[in-house]
Amino acid sequence: MRVLIALALYVSLTNAGFGQEVREKPGTEEKLQERRIAQYLRKGDYNAAEASLRRMLADQSLDAATVNEVRVALADLLREEGKEIEARDLFGIAMKSPDLTWRQRLGATMGIAGIDSRATSPQAGSDLWMQAIALAREHQDEDPTREAEALRGLANMWLEAGDPTRAEPLLRRSLKILEAAPSAGNWQLAATLGTTGQVYRAQDKLALAEDAWTRALDLERKAFGESHPQVASLMERLAEIYAVRKQFDLARQYAGQAVSVMRSSCGEDSLAAAAAFANRGLVEERANELPAAAEDYAAALTIARKNTANPTFAIRIMQSYTAVLRAIHHDREAKALALELKSFRQQNLR
Repeated sequence: MRVLIALALYVSLTNAGFGQEVREKPGTEEKLQERRIAQYLRKGDYNAAEASLRRMLADQSLDAATVNEVRVALADLLREEGKEIEARDLFGIAMKSPDLTWRQRLGATMGIAGIDSRATSPQAGSDLWMQAIALAREHQDEDPTREAEALRGLANMWLEAGDPTRAEPLLRRSLKILEAAPSAGNWQLAATLGTTGQVYRAQDKLALAEDAWTRALDLERKAFGESHPQVASLMERLAEIYAVRKQFDLARQYAGQAVSVMRSSCGEDSLAAAAAFANRGLVEERANELPAAAEDYAAALTIARKNTANPTFAIRIMQSYTAVLRAIHHDREAKALALELKSFRQQNLR
């Protein structure tokens, strides 16, 4: 089971300074709030960041340009947390605003492209990603890294569509742009390397995947420290690689740390926490520690049942959990879960 929630958050506002693009002299209280949000994102406290962004969005004293900035940032955060329905609505509202800056329009376009390419078709998503790439190129003198980000988004779309060969050249272009851009941050290089690792993993090139993810992990640690969701996401991927290689002690170390980080940063009932539990369950299953795997899959499924926005994720957990229950001869529980899985499919995959 691959990591389902990448959490490659749009964090340029934590590096450039939230709000500087649209206002020269924001109010003191407003500026303090923006700094708090930036600190939350750097620390990986997504719950606090989301709450602060929601408070700012409800502030009727803010000008239209600032509201758009907050709206796009909140939508991007929600999308990475798996709350895609609300995120899509916020991106759509932002796109209708006449006060949108090119950066905000680019962010909203990429957000919609990422959501719609999964909900509709790769071709529909491709058209939106190409619009984003064209917009980024128009402003490459101001910020060349945004084209790299859009290329990475298009590559990720093809990867999710099961076509890693189309993703790989896009990622090479993204990495080349970032390596030549003095303004590129560690987190941006790490994001492209992280997706590159996914491409290699999809092609069963484990050594190349490990190398890309290890390099990305080092960059993310330098950018955010150990206890950040983006760091934890890479640990999940490496844990799966180490489990395949039967390096179970190292796999458990990474998977366990990812569970702790995702629960504290994104919330105990978040999809990110569920994905981390499922990842650790996979490690234990490969180690043939099936009772431990069952516990982790059960924890993941408990969370997934509360979050109906991603039915495919819940289905994959049910499939893995059912197989483990059968293997440890918990036949009654396995039969009940198989029936639940059948009903869930019928209700959610029409």
